Amino acid sequence: MTNLFSVFVSYLSLSLGYQIYRSPPEVEESAPFLSLLIFLTTLLLLLVNLDIYPSSLRRLGWFGMLIVEDACVFFQFLLSYFVMENLMIDFWFPLEGAVTQLPSKIADGLDEIVTCGRVCDGLRSDNTKVAASYMMSGILLLMVLHATRMIDLRKLAEGPSAFFGTYGSDSYYHCQKYCKSLACVLKEG
Repeated sequence: MTNLFSVFVSYLSLSLGYQIYRSPPEVEESAPFLSLLIFLTTLLLLLVNLDIYPSSLRRLGWFGMLIVEDACVFFQFLLSYFVMENLMIDFWFPLEGAVTQLPSKIADGLDEIVTCGRVCDGLRSDNTKVAASYMMSGILLLMVLHATRMIDLRKLAEGPSAFFGTYGSDSYYHCQKYCKSLACVLKEG
């Protein structure tokens, strides 16, 4: 498990708009910022559950661990920042642009086939673009929550009550685990 503090600092600095490696391209005005934050939260959960701590550094003695531990936190910060920034620029912005333009292209295609006044105007509206962006970031968040086993979407086959019953206890357990690891980091620092 990656150091939660280093990944959270990279999440916080990216959400505040600081870039270390590259600056993002111009983003479309109708793209919501909250959707970007949902995507960055998705990356935060994914990176916290990945093990980016090199296994060769785990076998050092106490003196080596004393020296390497602080360097490793900084290394994890730089690596998580690099991954988050590049995925945001190279994956999220193009995907969000394609998804937000899809309803307008569907409306143009429908307008060529048949005349659809209000439906096509609704598909071309900014609210539809925002809704498509929120749906895409929400779907990615659900996929990562399921992949990291914070929620189990297979429980939906048994009905919503089975899903929400275990969802509450599982989420509480994972939240407690992350808070304990953050408290340990803050006590050491």
